Amino acid sequence: MSCGNSGRSDDEDQRQTYYAISNYTAVEDSQLSLSEGDVVDVLEKVNETWWWAEVEGETGYVPTNHLSETCPSEGVDRWQDVEYFSSYNTLKLHLEMLSDKPRTLAYRTAFETARAFIQGKVVLDLGCGTGILSVFSACLGDSRKVYAVEASDICEQAERVISHNSLSEKVSVIQTKAEDLELPEKVDLIVSEWMGTMLLFELMIESVLVARDKWLKPDGVMWPSEACLYLAPCSAHSVYNEKVMFWNDVYGFDFSPLIPVTQAEILGHPLHNHVLPEDDCLSPPATVARLLLKTATLEDIEKITSSFKFKITKDGEFHGFRVMV
Repeated sequence: MSCGNSGRSDDEDQRQTYYAISNYTAVEDSQLSLSEGDVVDVLEKVNETWWWAEVEGETGYVPTNHLSETCPSEGVDRWQDVEYFSSYNTLKLHLEMLSDKPRTLAYRTAFETARAFIQGKVVLDLGCGTGILSVFSACLGDSRKVYAVEASDICEQAERVISHNSLSEKVSVIQTKAEDLELPEKVDLIVSEWMGTMLLFELMIESVLVARDKWLKPDGVMWPSEACLYLAPCSAHSVYNEKVMFWNDVYGFDFSPLIPVTQAEILGHPLHNHVLPEDDCLSPPATVARLLLKTATLEDIEKITSSFKFKITKDGEFHGFRVMV
């Protein structure tokens, strides 16, 4: 894979250079295929999904979710860069996460039911955000000490929350990356809400494993202790009808020639934050990946291969996969 100079001349300053971060096979003549590491000169940012670009002298549409301003071979841990951490500096994202009641209540229940284990113990809350898990640990679990570690500036707000709830003696807020963390003692429990889109997106799990290897006692516990990724084939007929079949009748006129274009836009990239009814699934989910956090290694997550199959249990047009964690 090569990420050399794109060879642009001074009169091409209006172009923006990006790099392909993964392979992509064109499905239409108007699209370009990409190989990881390709230099992509973006000529026009047409919309959020597709840009008009040039690759090795050929022009066409390229999917934006396969592009990055950073060359993959530079080995940048993208989750650790400034852009990643700045996204956690404001309360907007934290409000969204805390508003996810099933997820947050699952952690609260864990601290309540495991109080006998946690009481008097030392806990590391990695990526503490505004501090909710640290508060759970100190109050509901009655832990002796909580180290609340956060790399972004939101830790300043976490300190305010901890102080306001009179927990400063139990909870120490530390602003640092997990890789640079120094503690005065080993911990009995590491708790973290590291799961991203499709489980591993953002790769925060790498830092969790680094902290585990350095700071978890031999008989210590990881929360979550296990993480799974599930897939199920689905027929997203409501979205498909709304976004694709719409073009069959536009105020009484036939716009169906636009259907292939919108199909590529809708089906060519993930649909985030969309609640897909379980009834839209064409089969029960299959387990694609299972990680045991006490023993998983960095090598285990760098490349995950899995063999699985689906038993289709209902009729329907296959549009893609529903992803669950």
